[in-house]
Amino acid sequence: MATVSPVISARPQIFKQPHERRQAQVPPRTRYLGPKRGCPTGLSEWRALLRSELESSLIRHLLPRLASHLSTRFDIDPADQDLTALEKVLAWTDFFAPAVFARLFVAEFFPKWHSILHLWLSSPDANFSEIGEWFQWWKTQIPEPISRHADVNKEWAKGVEMMNAATELIENGQDVATLGPPSAGPARPIAKGPSVKKLADETTESGARKNITTEITFKDEVEEWCAANDLSLVPLREAHQATGNPLFRITASATGKGGVVVYFKGDIVWATKKGQRDVFEPVGLEDKLIERAEGK
Repeated sequence: MATVSPVISARPQIFKQPHERRQAQVPPRTRYLGPKRGCPTGLSEWRALLRSELESSLIRHLLPRLASHLSTRFDIDPADQDLTALEKVLAWTDFFAPAVFARLFVAEFFPKWHSILHLWLSSPDANFSEIGEWFQWWKTQIPEPISRHADVNKEWAKGVEMMNAATELIENGQDVATLGPPSAGPARPIAKGPSVKKLADETTESGARKNITTEITFKDEVEEWCAANDLSLVPLREAHQATGNPLFRITASATGKGGVVVYFKGDIVWATKKGQRDVFEPVGLEDKLIERAEGK
């Protein structure tokens, strides 16, 4: 059976190198971490001081934001590839072990990549030279410590297998439209709170596993929901007068101000009514709450 060589010298007509894009300037005093705001100056010094404690905290609170960013803001487009969202995520690679980012890419990058590869291979006018160059180009865009990780290598191998399967169909005179679709892939384990906490609990300075059981509270779930939507849950060090429950602010602001004040009772979020700072009402973790957190 013939195989597809990923090393192609011909210049493709469909696949285009991404054009240069202006990089956003990140404020040096960013208080809350996330892909939108970039990596704040001086965090490397904190990493050297706190070591495993900082890594565990980043896995719990930043990693879900990176996963959400890849999931909602990054697309694969061979004709006009925009790397902006991916570059914002890759800016954080120095703060995570390669195994952590490998899981992130398996969960959020490769399902999209395999889908586009299958769509391209199964099209009637598929150009295998272009596809081969596109494949090789993508391997250079992922940092080597991540790209050569065993989990990521398996995903590249799946891509080669799909290209070879398409070539075999053509050689046998069969329609490439019958090429089997890629597997559904992982159920997004990175962006889910329990999985993130498990990953953090397994991470130590030496990479050894820690057998720690973490109780997941409703506050943890709200915090993960906030992280997935680029929001921050800020403790106010105050209590609700009637219930005595701690008050928090859910906000999209980097300053920790604005947004909406809330407290938790059982598994319910109680938020202030618009224009009535002392009146609280139950709300859901939904778009309406996001809009209020963003000041809309």
